[in-house]
Amino acid sequence: MDVRIRKSFTFATGLNLENNFCVNLYNFDIAMNVYTDNSHAQNIAVERMNVFLDYIIEDSVIICADKTDIIKKYQDAGLKVCTSPEEPYDQIVAMLVLNKLNAIMEGHLYVTDIQFTSAIGNGITFELKHEMAEVMCPVKGWWTRNDMSICDLPKENTNVVELKNPMSWDSINLSFKNSNTEEIVDTITE
Repeated sequence: MDVRIRKSFTFATGLNLENNFCVNLYNFDIAMNVYTDNSHAQNIAVERMNVFLDYIIEDSVIICADKTDIIKKYQDAGLKVCTSPEEPYDQIVAMLVLNKLNAIMEGHLYVTDIQFTSAIGNGITFELKHEMAEVMCPVKGWWTRNDMSICDLPKENTNVVELKNPMSWDSINLSFKNSNTEEIVDTITE
């Protein structure tokens, strides 16, 4: 299928930027190619983007993964942490978002371009192509996986075994294997 679509998004997060905490509002437009004729798969891909941006990364604190002491303090305070490979300036956050959206859409839709701006970005819009985003950070991280993760931190060595049932796309009926699209809206809004 040779279709190109656009979508606009907004989300707010906290930032730990140069050891200072601030809140930022991001606005961006993405251009995508549609690589499937299956309308169900297209809807799942779009819903995954919505869920990721509206419920997973929204209201997190984006911080450079090297700042483990500060990360621990945010986590101890009960805040959701999103790690970045460098200081989370707008172009880095744009790279993370573009790569993660492509990962979670699993080839059904593919973000080719992003125009990314933020409230603290001094009026600058970053225009990033997927080729640039892929080479900006040669390290693989959460932004290259198709799951709901937003953080890569080493596991602490403890004797405590946690039995958590991590949230997955399947658990909210956003698996590409699902056949009933009506369940998607019900599950997300609950």
